[in-house]
Amino acid sequence: MIVTGAAKTGPAKTGAAKLAMAYCPFGSGEEAARISRQLVEENHVACANMLGETQSIYRWQGEIAQDTETAVLFKLRANAVDRFMERLAALHSYDEPAIMCWNIDAAPEGFARWVDGQVHGG
Repeated sequence: MIVTGAAKTGPAKTGAAKLAMAYCPFGSGEEAARISRQLVEENHVACANMLGETQSIYRWQGEIAQDTETAVLFKLRANAVDRFMERLAALHSYDEPAIMCWNIDAAPEGFARWVDGQVHGG
């Protein structure tokens, strides 16, 4: 991803505390792309990075399963995590989607400002 117009600055601990990342696997690349685009369009996230296909091995309803999934990383504001998780869960095809979020400790100030300007609500 390229952000233009932002001054190049080093890691900033100030604005970074406002940022969060989220990880979620999807059953197909098509579903991952469709939902990622919708979340960006609705300003739930600033960016979605589709990481491509991954093999997942897990236990579900008492059985060991192995499936190909498409993993996505989402960039958003920390105060928008609850709203994001609720919306993603509503859009996702899985009964219990694995949505994992964490706060960011450091990020360039220009990037933090860009994310802040893209994500609404909180």
